[in-house]
Amino acid sequence: MVRRTITDSIWKQLEDTMHSKDCHKWKNDRNIMEVIIWKLRTGAPWRDVPQELCPWKTAYNRFNRWQQKVYGILFFKLRGEVDKEWVFADGSYVRAHQYASGARSGEERAIGRSRGGLTKKIHICADAHGNLINFEITGGEVHDSKVAAEMIDMVKGSEYWIADKGYDSEDIRDKARAAGMVPIIP
Repeated sequence: MVRRTITDSIWKQLEDTMHSKDCHKWKNDRNIMEVIIWKLRTGAPWRDVPQELCPWKTAYNRFNRWQQKVYGILFFKLRGEVDKEWVFADGSYVRAHQYASGARSGEERAIGRSRGGLTKKIHICADAHGNLINFEITGGEVHDSKVAAEMIDMVKGSEYWIADKGYDSEDIRDKARAAGMVPIIP
């Protein structure tokens, strides 16, 4: 028997959010979500999905379909209350697989070349409790200061903007002040 992680109350929230966004409703949606969570938690290949939940190909196809329509909405709708008094900003590199750059042509993949090779960079804004407020994904060669204006626009209404030396610029400080925040940048 496979261990299940989605409670009835969590499933109700997920289901309401998913089906409010013109997502087709299948009978096995809950099992598919269980499979997706299992796969993300274990890191196992799709072909190792427990057969008692659903066929792996069904889960894989639904994951790709929902990825385009629903996952961003689920993240922002289900994250709960955000404390915007103190907002922290930072960027982090993520290595891309060596074959990642050969993706379909015409699609933006946000992969750049930096000193470490092919990388992406995740620029985040988090509250004082470490809860993610918003994020931006760019190529690895994009410096923190290049996306600072977008990050500040994402968190308008905050009291303090706290960032590391990557955001050290008087233009960024002025932008934060103009948004009504006190910039705290070393």
